[in-house]
Formats: sequence, C-alpha cells, structure tokens
Amino acid sequence: MPVFDKKLKQGDTDWRNSENLLAIKWKDRRDVVMLTSMHENRMVTLPKINRSTYENVIKPLCVLEYNRQMGAVDRSDMMLSSVDCTRKCLKWYKELFFHSIDITLLNAHAMFSTRHTKKTSFANFHLAVIAQLIERYGIVKSIHCDLGNARLQNRHFPVSVPRKPGSTKVGSRRCWVCSHTKQKQAKRKESSYMCPECDVGLCVVPCFKIYHTEATF
Repeated sequence: MPVFDKKLKQGDTDWRNSENLLAIKWKDRRDVVMLTSMHENRMVTLPKINRSTYENVIKPLCVLEYNRQMGAVDRSDMMLSSVDCTRKCLKWYKELFFHSIDITLLNAHAMFSTRHTKKTSFANFHLAVIAQLIERYGIVKSIHCDLGNARLQNRHFPVSVPRKPGSTKVGSRRCWVCSHTKQKQAKRKESSYMCPECDVGLCVVPCFKIYHTEATF
C-alpha cells in the first residue's frame, strides 16, 4: 500500500494507481483506505444529505460497493461462528489455516444448497463432511490402553525421541503418564525420551517406571 501523507477533510479523497490496481483514501468520520483491482477512481452522489453541510453525500464507488456486499460477509461470519475451530491461543498461521478450511467448507455448503432441494444446516453439513473424510481416509491406530498387560510384562528401555527431519532441535513427545494420570491433575509435559516398544513419550523419572509397573496411574 502507498503512503498517504496528505491530511484530508471529511469527504475528500486521495488516490494512487499502478496498472490495474487502485489505492484510495477517503475521509469519512475517520480515514478509510481501500485497495481494489476492479474499480475506477469514481465518486457516486447519494440521495442521503450530510447534516453538517446540507449537501448530498458523495462516496467513492469502491466504498459504496464494498458496503453493499458486507451483508453477505456478516451472514457468513454468523454461520462460521457455529463451527469455528480457531482459538486465540493458536499461532497466527495455524489460525489462518483453520479459518481457510472453514471458508472452503462454507463455499462447498453454498454449492451443495444450490444443487439439492433438501436443505441442510451448515453445522450438519460440516459434521457430514468430517464423517465421510474419516470413513474414507481414517487410519485405525492401536490404542495404548488396549495393550493389556504387555506394557507391564515385557522388557522396556527408554530411548531418545528422534529429531524431526531437517530440525536441529532435540526431539520431544508429550509424556503419556503426565497427560493421562487420574491421581492428580493431568498436565501437558514434553519429554525427550520415549518407549519404542509402546510408542509413547515418557519422562525418564518417575513416569517410565510408573507406566511399566502400575496398571492404573
């Protein structure tokens, strides 16, 4: 975006263009800056009267069309709020990724609704897509709790968690005992050691011994 140094009065505009891009700054109650590739630098006179000047309100065409389309944006935001999976604790790129997935599903729901007479809510459509993806691509993994007494009977030895490919950081995994204990409040704790036989991360002391000697912890 170009830098607009010029201080504007209410209703004034300043603009820059480069090939098919138009950057425009318009002074309303506060500065409004927009970048568009589909509008000209054209002002539109509205029937609305400015109470301070008693003249017709004049707005840039791009601002006017943006406001007209915002109703659809508000509606999409309302629909996404029912299935929103983003959290403020996520890193920005993860939040952007999950939001992109939600937008993709919202667009898919819109296309689905135009081709089917039976109406389905976005939330139910969202769940149906998840169920079909799991059914088709889901991988059944062994559950550690189903290992029975194997973890209590076999010989197990701790090894270092392998580093991720291309990473210089020491490998780590979440400790299974710390995160699944029922005797005290469970917590997420990373460990650089694991049991290769059970394929779980474990603190060397005392969780490795607890996991392989106690049926419940």
